[in-house]
Amino acid sequence: MDKIIEQIEKIREINKQHKLVIFVGAGVSRNSGVCSWWDLVKDIAIKIDYNDICEKCELKYLTYTEGDVESVSCKFNNRPCQYEFNYSNEEFLKIPQYFYEEKGEKEYLEFLNSVFGKHYDTNAIDELIVALEPEHIITTNYDHLIEDVKNPSISNYTVIKSNNDLLEKGRHGRKYIIKMHGDIDDLDNIVLKEDDYLTYSLNHELLEIYIKSILIDKTILFVGYSLGDNNLKLIMSYINYFANTLKIERPPHYLAVNKIDHEVRETQYWLNKGVELVDLSKVSDFMKEKTRCDLKPAGKPLYSFLSYIKNDRLPYYKDGIMELKRSLLNSINSLEPFKRISCSTLLSICSFSRGAELQNGVLNILDSSDYDNLRSILIQNDGDSSIIKECFLKTGVKSIYHKPKLAEAVSYDLITDVEAEDELFNLSINWDYSKIVEQLSTIDNIFEKAYYYSLIYRTKDNICLDILSKIESDINQKDFKYLTLNDKYQIAILKFNLIAIRLLCFNSQRDPLDNLNKFIDSTSTESKAFEYIKKYINDNGKDINELNKLLLKHEEYYMRKSTMTKYGGTIYGDLFKLQAIVYDYYFFYKKNYLMLDWFNNVSKMCEPYIKAILCTYYPDEYQFSNPALGRTHVKPYPLNITDINLIIRHVKYKDFISWISYYKVFSLSLIDGLDITEIFENFCISIRSYWLTEYAEHINLFGKLLSMIEFSKDERHKILLAFLKLVTPDDNIGIVMLRTCLKALWLFVDKHYDADDSYYAQLLELLIDEDLLTDSPNDYINLINMLSPQADKKIYDKCCSIIDHCNSERKKAYYPYVFRDILLKHEPTKWRNWIIDNLEHNWTEEVFDYLEKKIIPYDEVVSKYFEEKLKNIKEAPGVKTIPDIKSELINSIVILHILGIIPDLDDMSYLNQYCKENSYLDFLLNPESFDYSKINTADYMWCNFIANDKFRERILEHKSEFWSKEDEKRIELGFGGSFENQIAYKYLFD
Repeated sequence: MDKIIEQIEKIREINKQHKLVIFVGAGVSRNSGVCSWWDLVKDIAIKIDYNDICEKCELKYLTYTEGDVESVSCKFNNRPCQYEFNYSNEEFLKIPQYFYEEKGEKEYLEFLNSVFGKHYDTNAIDELIVALEPEHIITTNYDHLIEDVKNPSISNYTVIKSNNDLLEKGRHGRKYIIKMHGDIDDLDNIVLKEDDYLTYSLNHELLEIYIKSILIDKTILFVGYSLGDNNLKLIMSYINYFANTLKIERPPHYLAVNKIDHEVRETQYWLNKGVELVDLSKVSDFMKEKTRCDLKPAGKPLYSFLSYIKNDRLPYYKDGIMELKRSLLNSINSLEPFKRISCSTLLSICSFSRGAELQNGVLNILDSSDYDNLRSILIQNDGDSSIIKECFLKTGVKSIYHKPKLAEAVSYDLITDVEAEDELFNLSINWDYSKIVEQLSTIDNIFEKAYYYSLIYRTKDNICLDILSKIESDINQKDFKYLTLNDKYQIAILKFNLIAIRLLCFNSQRDPLDNLNKFIDSTSTESKAFEYIKKYINDNGKDINELNKLLLKHEEYYMRKSTMTKYGGTIYGDLFKLQAIVYDYYFFYKKNYLMLDWFNNVSKMCEPYIKAILCTYYPDEYQFSNPALGRTHVKPYPLNITDINLIIRHVKYKDFISWISYYKVFSLSLIDGLDITEIFENFCISIRSYWLTEYAEHINLFGKLLSMIEFSKDERHKILLAFLKLVTPDDNIGIVMLRTCLKALWLFVDKHYDADDSYYAQLLELLIDEDLLTDSPNDYINLINMLSPQADKKIYDKCCSIIDHCNSERKKAYYPYVFRDILLKHEPTKWRNWIIDNLEHNWTEEVFDYLEKKIIPYDEVVSKYFEEKLKNIKEAPGVKTIPDIKSELINSIVILHILGIIPDLDDMSYLNQYCKENSYLDFLLNPESFDYSKINTADYMWCNFIANDKFRERILEHKSEFWSKEDEKRIELGFGGSFENQIAYKYLFD
């Protein structure tokens, strides 16, 4: 039985490659009641009283006596003679020829029409042949059974009956049903008698040539023929002659027959002709039971055989353990070259009846029989069990699990050290690039070496391209016919990485993707794992759509807890379902050395998963509480090292900030035992040693992560030291590294600043640098302000020196603004006077900052400053600018009054001329005449006025002019902002 299973698997894969042609003989049509060729010739022989065999038979002249009666021996016991219709191949052609010559053309054609012109219904085998959608269907039958199949796939085929059909119809389709010996609708061209065969090449020249080309190029599956079928032997003579003439290697062909009398002899005989016999008698009763049909017994084995080719989920053995073990072992060898196997590939091999899901390294098998069968295989202490176990581990499966409906869950752990063997991968996710570089020279696997060079150096000095080009040269010298599966694996990885690295290098010599696709298609018949590489070549939209669907369900689970009840599920919602898909993708490309790290293919896959992680931190702790049913508990998901890598490598900083804002994430947690400080130390060393300043996204993302995690005092100190090692200039790296890290530094310092850590003084001293002051971002100014208490006399003197060497009025005003806390700490009077003396060169937001922090008082100098700024704002008639500089300046002055920094309105008299264009100002300066209907509580400024004791009473006296029941309803429905809601409920509701 193993032999026929192997044949089924091979033919199925050949068909998937669109290389299968099915040759249909009369044995298939017999299932619809059409006579066989033997029956047809026998009937013709009877009609013309052809008895040459009997004339030559010796039994005819022998007699035997039974009682008083003497009888002819060949009719012993009234049984038919076994030799009477045993025609030779020559007679099969001559008997129809005799009929034609003796009875004439008219009676010959009438007889054929009477036999084949009847209505016959298609049978299950006809339907199955069309459902298989082979590349072509060729038949020696005259009937219409194939063409009449009621299957939409039949529309893909063009029927070819003659040379003219091939010329006229051939261009209309790619797939053909070729009626090699003619069609009942065209009796004149039927091929049956001897003359038809002798003149076939002359009368059907184009058709014959085309069929011969198919026979050489494709794999043929012959069905409906016996071993002695003359048509079959003629067809095989075509193949042999053509192949021997052209001296080409033929693809394998298969002949399915119900019975082989002399198995060894016949098998070898047909193998010599390039045909492998399929013994349908080896189709088991179990296989027939799984593919029931209404055919006669002779047709059932062929139907089962074709059904198994069509459906790769049909089992071969009744014993579930034996079936699963066969399926696994049959496929595992083809997966051996892969360092990582896709979970989807593994599950397709297992074919679990109710499916399975991989979640967080646990394979949850839904059917109890499937679980029991797999566990029985895994616990066996033999070589097969070890091979299967290793395959599961290559997929990331650490244990198998099943939860029966009315019983406790059961599980089985796969214990191994395989994961720890991948040392370079473990070093890479820990960002320990220095150790990787130390080991690269000792790595034997050239693909592994090239991959890690690309990870660390990207395209520097074309190192990777040189390595890959050498491999390409070596592989190109191999004969494709003799390539092993491992060779083909290397070629697939090589072609993929050459495309990737040349894209990164902007190299014009790019390998076309369709070449790689074609190569993978040609190789996927040997290993399903090759198909998974296509996910990285193509858009992978199917998985991304699935991830987004899961994300929507997951968001509902976490973000609508107050309006829904969720039964079952996990404390992390659908997160692990997303994780399984993304991890499957991530580990496959990393561990098979596909150079995808620098492309957004991975980012597209990661996005839904990272969002799902952040969603678990949505503030509400519980789902909707139902006293009768209890409530479903949910928890924030703690990040592991893989999640951190996915975020830092494959997420854009601005997207991450947007996501944490959307999901209202204020902090993140880590799994127990994960030392992120050590990872960050390695990260900083690697960035400084190999990546320098071009990867600010990675630095900023790590800084943001660190700002959202709680650390001990010692951990905060380690992270600060790591930052200092990263940003401290030396002979090789200047101040540019510090500039690149300003945002990350501020994110960390803003959350974790420890005034007792003396190393902050060292950081502050590095920051006092004129190169950083030029176009300095807010992060830089914020850092200086936060760290100013660390400033000693040395740092103060450094600030003074920079200011003293200023060569512009603007810098003389701006630098003291940046260093203000340091300067005022040491000589407050001097620097307050300096600020006032240089005030006109400060920007307005800097002056507001001075006033708000009470560094300078609001006096005539400041008042004059604002008045001049307003006068100098040039506005084009009819043109509105965004932002409106004048309005923003006036609003800021109004806020200073609300805060009490400008206590007297008389000090704002220069603003009277702007009352008509600014309603806040109009309210302040002209409260009696102000139109209170202009107040809009959705505007935060009006809420500021109402919140202030000085203005609230006057505004509330006019509440009816700006507040209505519609406003109350809007607030009650949740359409107000948080500040507006606070003000409304406190002061405006009746």
